[in-house]
Amino acid sequence: MASVVTRKIPEIVLVDKEQLGVKELFTLNMLHKTDVSEFVICPHQRETIYLNKSFERAEDLIPIINGFMEQEWCNSKGDKLYKQFEDIAGEKAVSILSAIWQDWRKERMKANAKEKADEVLKRVRKRHIRQSMKKRKGTIQAVFEVGYGLYDKKRLADFQNGAECAFTYGYLCALEDQEKQQSVAE
Repeated sequence: MASVVTRKIPEIVLVDKEQLGVKELFTLNMLHKTDVSEFVICPHQRETIYLNKSFERAEDLIPIINGFMEQEWCNSKGDKLYKQFEDIAGEKAVSILSAIWQDWRKERMKANAKEKADEVLKRVRKRHIRQSMKKRKGTIQAVFEVGYGLYDKKRLADFQNGAECAFTYGYLCALEDQEKQQSVAE
């Protein structure tokens, strides 16, 4: 089952080098070309960042990391935090932090999209839109298939186009239903 992150920023956990698992060691060594002796920061699962508690200024890094992870886009505040982190932890560590931030932004975008989708589906259920679409189910499927390219000899299968066509048909149906309701009300 797919899942999304639930935190607004990752949790920071202070650990010793000896507590790093195989995945973290692989990430440091192979992906970031960093020896375990240089360990300052490392991603752990999707919502956790490991920070070396033996690093002399680990406590100073926590608010910097939190502030950096809160940034949704590259901006001057993020640049300042990036530079502060680099001055304290070094070039390799800031490179790892940057990679963690990029992955985190992708995860947060998925989580935000899911939240919006949940809100839309809640509104759909509230307005009983699914019931009004049931009688059009066969047409929706046909519109998807035509958009997908199922009947075109020259066209390659295009799932995205099929989905967009089905969505557009649903939108058109909603507009027509709204016009009908307005004319009945008048």
